[in-house]
Formats: sequence, structure tokens, C-alpha cells
Amino acid sequence: HDLGLLARVGAKALPASRGVLAASPLILLGRSRDEFVRDFERKCRVLGARFGATFLARIVGAARQYFDLCATDEPIVSHGDFQPDNLLLATDGRILAIIDWELAMIAPRWSDLAQLLRFAATDALERELAAGYRAVHPLPTYWRRAARSHDVLRVALGLARAPAQGADVRHWKYHVDACLTYLE
Repeated sequence: HDLGLLARVGAKALPASRGVLAASPLILLGRSRDEFVRDFERKCRVLGARFGATFLARIVGAARQYFDLCATDEPIVSHGDFQPDNLLLATDGRILAIIDWELAMIAPRWSDLAQLLRFAATDALERELAAGYRAVHPLPTYWRRAARSHDVLRVALGLARAPAQGADVRHWKYHVDACLTYLE
């Protein structure tokens, strides 16, 4: 799939209208850095027991960094699972529909971009993704850090709610570790 095209679609986000959709727990609205990090750490405490105190400390460090990067970010309507599998394409490659909106929420702009970044397995695909997004919405120089910080926090919250021995736990822990390594 064309990551540039997906990014152009994702960048055309709708402004958030409070009260219509659930808000992502990663929305910073009205919270101080300390409040945000304390709330996040409380929700993820179980990860320290599952994966060790060092893992939890790294995630909490990412929460602090995320807040600093995204404190001025405007919330948007996010698809919540924006990926190639949720597109219906015409034979000529045009997007006919974006499906599976059950995870839609008010979220930071980084939400859908972070999801797409998972599919950019090479530097060339990452450049294509960035170029497509920039064609519609400007990207700050720190966009990769903001998107990966967002992804770490979002996946960590999911891991904290998942059964300890769930089928995907090992995969998602590896994903969080890889993002944290990038951020450090």
C-alpha cells in the first residue's frame, strides 16, 4: 500500500468536537505534566510487576518526554486503528472507504501518524509517509519522537489492560522496547 497516500488521508483530520467521541487517555487537556505522568504511571503500574521496574521506568520517562513534545498539540478526531487493512481500495488504487471506526476517539494528532509509522519498515517508506503527511499538514522536526512517544504510551496502556499471558503480549512488549530504544 502507498504510505504517502495513507498519510495524506490521515493528515486531513477533523477538528475535535468535545462530547461527541470518547477522549484518548493520552489527551493532555488541562493537565499539568506531573498530573499526566502520575495518572499514566498509576494505570501502567502492573507492567513493573510483569516486566520489571526498569521497563516501567523507561515507559514513565517516555510519558514525560511525550508531554513535553505534545503539550501544545491540538486534539483531532482519530480513526484509532488507521492502517492499510482498514482501507477499501479501487482497482486503480483510489481509496473508496475507510472502515472499522469503532476505535475512533478524540486524540492527539500523533495517534494515527504513530499507527502508520508501524508500517514504515524502511527509511524509504518512512520518507514516503512523511512526504504524504506534509502534503496536507506540516510536520514539526520532532514528529518521529512525538509519534513514537505516543505509540509507546498507547501500547503500554493496552499491555497494562491485557491478560498477562495474552497471545500478543510478547509482540507488543518487543514493539514498546524498540520504540523506547529509538527514543533513548
